Amino acid sequence: MAGRPYILAETNWKAVRDTQYDVAILPWGATEAHNYHLPYGTDVIETEAIAAESARRAWERGARVLALPCIPFGVNTGQLDIKLCLNMNPATQAANAMAAENASARYLNFFIICSYVGSELKTPQDSRYIERTSSKVGGA
Repeated sequence: MAGRPYILAETNWKAVRDTQYDVAILPWGATEAHNYHLPYGTDVIETEAIAAESARRAWERGARVLALPCIPFGVNTGQLDIKLCLNMNPATQAANAMAAENASARYLNFFIICSYVGSELKTPQDSRYIERTSSKVGGA
C-alpha cells in the first residue's frame, strides 16, 4: 500500500530519493498531562495533523513539502512531579532543533510547527536560531 508522499513515515526510500522536496515540516508537541479530559498526546496529535494537512495542501498545489515525524518532548520542567510527563530541558530542545535543521539543510528548507506553550525559546542564541530558520523558508 502506498502512503501519502508528503508524510515521511509513510513513504519509502525510493520515493524520497527521487523527489526534490522544497520544504520539510518538523512537528513538535509535548507529551504531558492535559488535566483529566484530554490525552497526554494532545499536542502531538494536534501538531501532526496540522503538519500533515499543511503538507497535503501544499503538495496539491505543486510544492514538494515533507512532514517529518513529530518530536514528542516539551519543556516540562514545571511538571516533573506529574507521572509520565516527558521533559526535555530548554538547552537540549534548542540543540535538537538545530541538529534536525542541520541534518536536512543539505536537501531543503526547514520549518518547525510547535504546538505547546512551553516552546518559547528564551536566550539570545535561541533568537538567532529562529531568525536563521525563518529566513531560510522566507515566503515558502
